[in-house]
Amino acid sequence: MQRRLAASAVIATLMGVAAGACGGSSPGAPTGTPPGPPGTSSPCSAIGATPIAATAIVNGTACASSSSSVVRVEFTDKNGHDAGACSGTVIGARAVLTAGHCVVDSAAARVSLGTGATRAVVSLAVHDAYKADRSSPLDLGVVIVRDPLPRSPVPVLFSRQARTGEAAIIAGWGLDEHQSGDALHAALTTIAGVSDFLESDFSAADGSVCQGDSGGALLLAQNGAWTLGGVISSGSTSACDSGKSYYAIVGSDAARQFILSVAPDAVVR
Repeated sequence: MQRRLAASAVIATLMGVAAGACGGSSPGAPTGTPPGPPGTSSPCSAIGATPIAATAIVNGTACASSSSSVVRVEFTDKNGHDAGACSGTVIGARAVLTAGHCVVDSAAARVSLGTGATRAVVSLAVHDAYKADRSSPLDLGVVIVRDPLPRSPVPVLFSRQARTGEAAIIAGWGLDEHQSGDALHAALTTIAGVSDFLESDFSAADGSVCQGDSGGALLLAQNGAWTLGGVISSGSTSACDSGKSYYAIVGSDAARQFILSVAPDAVVR
């Protein structure tokens, strides 16, 4: 069973993804020598945070959240009930990019920076293709907060596509290998495939995503800096320490048009 990675108020809901996401690299996937990652002593530094413990996302590092650009988004439904939480990445002064499946059935949200009061959200948007088809690879949503966030936006990578074999960093607020959550984690991984989704494989050396990480960041190196190349979407099994992880691609024409239509001030590269 494939898993969506939003954290439910009661239990994480397991949902499917498109069958096309389960294969390997497509024939047209970019190849060649991938760019090397920027120098970093810890995956936490790629999201503006410092490491505090060597465990979690799964197989990653717990990060201090006081300056991170990866945030937690808490959703409520139309009746005002808790609808669970996801992760998200600050891409503009007031814009947070997250997963469409986190937003699509939600009526309101607040953004938590990990410290201090939560921030009011004034609008939520989900890609039209995802609203029409929950198996769409355009699993993208944007929340706009009322006031500017005290975080540095992560540039969205529009100038190129990911390459198979490329080093990446994943970050989110989901569960770790001990089923502990509500903390920010980051991990190194490798792009294992480029199809309808970006793909990575769990291994002893590579991290994996888990419930609550939905909407979090997959970062790729570009011109000596970390940029947002994908949004955490789902996993291939109900377990978090095996199988594949899938990420919505932000650099497609359809993704780019959506992001800039609702977050015109997004930082891009």
